[in-house]
Formats: sequence, structure tokens, C-alpha cells
Amino acid sequence: MHAVAARGIPANRSIHLRFSQDLRSFAASPFATSAGRIDHQARNEVTCSKSRGTGSARAAAFLLFVVAGVAATAQAQTDERRTLTARQIEALGIRIQTVDGAQAASFARYPAQVVVPVARQRLVAAPLPGLVESLQVAVGDPVRAGQTLAVLRSAQASELQRDVAQATSQVDLARRSLERDEQLFAEGLIAQSRLDAARAQARQAQAQQIERRRALEQAGVSAGSGQIVLRAPIAGVVLEQHAVLGQRVEQAAPLYRIATLDRLWVEMQAPATDAAALAPGRAVRVEASPAAGRDGAARDAREIEGRVIALGQSVDAATQTVLVRAEVRASNGILRPGQTVVATVEMPGAGTVRLPAMAVVEEGGATVVFVQEAAGSFVRVPVGVVHSADSVVTVSGIAAGAQVVVHGTAALKAVFAAPPAAQ
Repeated sequence: MHAVAARGIPANRSIHLRFSQDLRSFAASPFATSAGRIDHQARNEVTCSKSRGTGSARAAAFLLFVVAGVAATAQAQTDERRTLTARQIEALGIRIQTVDGAQAASFARYPAQVVVPVARQRLVAAPLPGLVESLQVAVGDPVRAGQTLAVLRSAQASELQRDVAQATSQVDLARRSLERDEQLFAEGLIAQSRLDAARAQARQAQAQQIERRRALEQAGVSAGSGQIVLRAPIAGVVLEQHAVLGQRVEQAAPLYRIATLDRLWVEMQAPATDAAALAPGRAVRVEASPAAGRDGAARDAREIEGRVIALGQSVDAATQTVLVRAEVRASNGILRPGQTVVATVEMPGAGTVRLPAMAVVEEGGATVVFVQEAAGSFVRVPVGVVHSADSVVTVSGIAAGAQVVVHGTAALKAVFAAPPAAQ
């Protein structure tokens, strides 16, 4: 076209000349003598092409004549089969690809995020209102179970200590009173009811003492100081710190969040169409982002293996995706909470093959592919789509080794749409 334009011939005229030559060549071919019925789909293509410009309309018109000639000469045993000559196959631009059995395995890749399992994290909160007197750890620090995290000073802590002291005094008084009444009862000086009342009072005083001591222990109040010592409930890593030194905090105010990171969750949002294949137990490979070495060079991404443990039972209305959760073992800090990763899930491979997306055609609400059974003999085969990604579709219903049409499917679809010629 550039050469024609250089000689002063307009581009539209060059397109006209080129397609006129194609039409003259087509008229001299065996297809022209057999052009009978033109299918409705080809006519629609010409109508749509007119709105896109003269060049597109003439190109579609040429394809229309080719399809018309092929449809008139195609030999068919049923509506699902057409037989074409070698020249017809070449004119329609049909290309065949053999389905490789090694392509049966399929892997789906999903963006995912690393989260901490809820059962492997703890929140450390202020048991009483108080002043943050000291902080012993910060975000990212590893901690041992029972290690001191922070110290608070609280007036309520002193009140708890006073309550425990009073409860202890009441226990001693009730115990001495019970001993005296038991002696008097043995001498026959008091009635049984008075002894029973003394025993009940002693049990009540002891129960109150136990209750107040437990409250003091839960608050972490150290003996006689009015201080509250907060300790790590589990061994792990400090993920969050909500308090600062000198801050006054209310009761139940969060101070730290600690988690154990040897096991992590990887949560994916997968298309709802893939949900049936993502059953619990399915193998998952998580690809972490490449890490940079000391020299600044990027290292290869590392893969971590895991398993699907849960599948969401509801579909997000906006994205039409479902939550898929996998559990992985991540040591040495390869994965971190909040990190964005890529999760690869092995899809069912039995009875499925992978095809280029252009080989799969939607026709009449069904998904089909065109298969060449013998030289020039094509059959329309319904398939089921298992997964689609990156211009590759995993389908069922086609056996490995089949000769599948991967180019020229639109023209072949038009040929099948036209009524077969009489034998």
C-alpha cells in the first residue's frame, strides 16, 4: 500500500484495486462456479463492515463470496460435519493444531494476600485504666511466652491490692471464729445452728478471698507497687503497637498485637466459574516477590507449597469472585502478613486439554471447537470450559491427539451455519 501511495494512488483506491484483483482471481477459481446459497451470518458481516468503511466492507464481501462458494461445494453427512477441498481450506485460512497430551495439566494463577490465621494471634490490652510507664518491645520484635511487654501504673491496681488484703483479714477472722464455736459446741455451750452459721461465714470469706486474688492476678498487678505488668501470652512476633510512653489508656484499650508466623493464610479472590475446581485439599504454590541481595541484584522468586483449606460460600456481587483460603508453612520470613503474592493452583487435569482461546467458539449458547477427523472432513464438537487465562482455555470433551482448528474458525463457523449441499 505504501508503494501505491508513493505513486500518487489514493489508499482507498489501492484497496479497491487489490480486492478487484482478488475477486477476478476468485471468479476464475472452482469456488465461483459452485456459489449457491450465502448464509445469513456472512450477510450480517457485510452489513456491519459497511459502517466501518469501504475497505472493510469490500474485504468482508470477498470473504462472503469465498464462504458462499465453499458452502455450496461442501459435502456433509450430517449438520455437524462438513468436507472441504484443500483449495477451500487454504482460501478460508484454516490452520490445524494437534492437541498435545502433555498440555492436559492446568494451573490457574490468582493474585492473593498473606494474612495471619485468627487462631495464631493475640491482642494484649490494658486490664485497668492507667498510665503507660514503660514499653519493653516494639513492632517486629520477637517475644517469648511470659516476656514483659509493658508496665502500667494504675490507681485501680492499688484498690485491688487493698481488697485482697481485706479479704485475707476476713478469712483469718472467720477461721478464728469457727475454731472458737467448734470448741464451745464440743462443751455443749452453743447450739448446732450457731456452729453451722460460723462454718458458712468461713466458707464465704474464703471464696471472696479467692475471687479478689484472681482479679489481681489477671490484672497483672505486682505485689504492693500499684503497677500492672503486661506479659506476652504466646511466643511470636509483635505485629502492632498501639500505645506510646506516657499515654493514659482506658480499660480494655489495645496495646500490642502478637502473632505466631510459622503458619500463614493466603487468601485469593477466584472467579466464581473456578470455584468447583478449587476444593479443599487442592495443592497451591505461592510465589513470593523477588528479594534483593546485598549487592542490589534481584534474586529469583521463591515458591512455597500449601493446600486449600476453605472455600467461600458466597459470591461478591461486584466482582463475581469467591474467597479461596490456603494454608502455607512460611519460615525464614519469606512471607509476611499483608504481602501481595501470586498463588498458583493446580486445576483438575483428567479428561481436559489446553487450547488457544481462538480455537473455542460460542455458537447458539454452546461452546464448540472444530475438529478435523480426516483430511478435509471437519466436525463440530461441543466442549466444556474448565478454566481460561492468558489466551489459553482448558476444556473437556476433546481427547489428546485431536486435530483442532486454531485459525479460520470464524469462516468455518459460517460454513457450518449455511445449509449443507445435497449429496
